[in-house]
Amino acid sequence: MNQEIPLPRIKTDHLFSVPVWRSRIPALYQHHEVIKRDIQDSWERGDYECHRHGYGYQTPATIFFQENLERFDYFKLLKQAFIQNVEHIVKQRGGLAASVPFRVSAVLGWILVQTNEEWVNGTWHDHYPATISACYYLQVPEMSVESEGALAFQRPSPQDMFVENVQRIKPKEGDFILFPSSLQHRPEPCPSAKGLRITLAMDAYVDWLHQRREGEGEISDEEYRQRLADSLS
Repeated sequence: MNQEIPLPRIKTDHLFSVPVWRSRIPALYQHHEVIKRDIQDSWERGDYECHRHGYGYQTPATIFFQENLERFDYFKLLKQAFIQNVEHIVKQRGGLAASVPFRVSAVLGWILVQTNEEWVNGTWHDHYPATISACYYLQVPEMSVESEGALAFQRPSPQDMFVENVQRIKPKEGDFILFPSSLQHRPEPCPSAKGLRITLAMDAYVDWLHQRREGEGEISDEEYRQRLADSLS
């Protein structure tokens, strides 16, 4: 991993008893205008096609590919901050899972642009089998209705008329919201938006590393892999 970036303390909210985390990336603020300009340029070139990869105008999940990291320093910075936050969150797990080693095995990222022409709700969806998903809000335009442009979450348990089944987070520019990838969610439409609503969205995949201890002794990685293979025979 690259050298760690100074990040503020992550704040934890609970929606339906499920943790959702809020953070920010101060080191990215100085790049905001450049990122917006680059996205605006690609927007004017017609590089985005509505609903092709998902709700809104969305790029493929390639912004963390090596060619983009080499070309755009701000994507490298965003990736590093995302990984740091994910590692911090996963380390907070409890129960028996707390003793299982892990590693962040892959991260994917893409750009989502919403306009005021999108008056329909996107479909509820999740990002499983990813572990942690996140949205970095690069630009949040002025809107006349409070619920417009919110990040909406759906209650994971069965619908119940006696409890709230949808909760929303209204983001501001620079907000970095992270949540379990299995949580159903959707961005709300923003028909009164006076500009583009721009989100940098991403997923992290976590591998759980089985313990290699056998009683008091240790076995080699090669022997351990063989035993895992044998267990599937």
